[in-house]
Amino acid sequence: MTGFPREHTEGVWLFDHGRYCEAHERWERLWLKEPPGPKRDFYQMLIHAAVCLHHWARGNRNGLVLQWRQFDRKAAAFARGIHWGVQVAVLRNDLSALVEPIASLDDAELPPFERYPPPQLVLSGLDPTPVPGPPRHLPHSRRSASSGDRSRFHDDL
Repeated sequence: MTGFPREHTEGVWLFDHGRYCEAHERWERLWLKEPPGPKRDFYQMLIHAAVCLHHWARGNRNGLVLQWRQFDRKAAAFARGIHWGVQVAVLRNDLSALVEPIASLDDAELPPFERYPPPQLVLSGLDPTPVPGPPRHLPHSRRSASSGDRSRFHDDL
């Protein structure tokens, strides 16, 4: 994926390998550098998607629903076309198909994350394997627990 910052491609790889907390961290670096505008909103949207799935993997229904709603609001602005290599409509549809049916369930009824295939970022016109193997210094793990216990994320996302 030439022309993209390393944090962008690492975030895609991490997201697609279930390492949502680490994907969030990569995209947050880019989000913080961007001035207000569409690209900043795009990275914030990806952050919400990653945090949403992180909360589901941890069994946090309230965090899952809150982050999904914030993701969905941001994704509406990018629903058509391809933005920075990501087919946002595909991600939005896939994530909504998973979360909408459980949005009204109690915490006790939250289905186990492992039962459902998580959405992948569908990249268009770009190499779908942006990083050959895990990004530098990352142990092999499906979950992001290796980066520490991060059950809470920034409230301003």
